[in-house]
Amino acid sequence: MKCFEVIQMLWDDFNVAYADANVFKWSVWWSLSLSGYILVSQYIQLHWEEIEAHGELNSLNGAVESLATLFSAAATYAIGRVNGDYWDKYGDMIMALVAMGLGGVLYFLSFTESLIKSYAYYIIFCCTYQTMVTISSAEVAKFLKRNCYALIFGFNKLVAYILIILFTVVVVEDKLFSFDIRQQHDAVSKYFEPKIKSMSSVTHYTCK
Repeated sequence: MKCFEVIQMLWDDFNVAYADANVFKWSVWWSLSLSGYILVSQYIQLHWEEIEAHGELNSLNGAVESLATLFSAAATYAIGRVNGDYWDKYGDMIMALVAMGLGGVLYFLSFTESLIKSYAYYIIFCCTYQTMVTISSAEVAKFLKRNCYALIFGFNKLVAYILIILFTVVVVEDKLFSFDIRQQHDAVSKYFEPKIKSMSSVTHYTCK
């Protein structure tokens, strides 16, 4: 098979996959939430160090990361037992509510002076993200042809990393704005709340 034919097959599969409203909607959620999660988890240690500088208490960072993973696994297992038809009926509303919730949690995490509260907010954020990304992955896969999994999930991840690069260039490394670590997390909270909420609504109405 010639290279051109392979590219044409990939392009055809790409178009067919994203023409499906469910694939497009959940892919948008997946890419945006993944990029937001990575941005938070990449810099959370610096955030905790900034709080610790004020003499709050000894670091429990490693234990908190472990607890976040453990609770996320438990939450993901529990949500996996929910009937799949539930997400077809209420998926749009749930995406919007979860996006707002994640934005709110990050907002409080950004400005709290308590390390304990910061730990709690981070665990809640991780559990919620891991649960929803599992659902969105399953929903995307449900409407894909089996031979399209790698193409679509690979492209979704590419979009997520492009968003991370843009955020890093504009917010983290930009000398003009000079955001500190708290302001960076606050910026991520604003990224989560309106962007995912609005994209969920737009894809719902435009893809009907």
